[in-house]
Amino acid sequence: MEYLKIFDACPTCNRTDAGHETVVVSEENDVSLQHFTYHSCHHQFLALIAMSPQGVSAIAARTDLTGEDAVTFQTVDTVSEDDIFDFHNNTVWYTRLLPKSAKRR
Repeated sequence: MEYLKIFDACPTCNRTDAGHETVVVSEENDVSLQHFTYHSCHHQFLALIAMSPQGVSAIAARTDLTGEDAVTFQTVDTVSEDDIFDFHNNTVWYTRLLPKSAKRR
């Protein structure tokens, strides 16, 4: 899928003058997850691109991940319900320790 040029312009600023760097995060059959970093504006996107006999479909989301981060997180275990409950319980406990003025921000 390297020949696809559907993301030539940055979706945020529409600049095409400096190009972009593409990292293929994962690829299976005719579906590819790619990370784009635009050189002119440094905006970064993750795009899911699927090819079918009917054409090409793509959806992109702006991200703060680098291409390397995206590849790393692709192999990380999923977040379990217990992880979410632990995070919530630790966050609630922590916010109880904050002064009231910090909670209002």
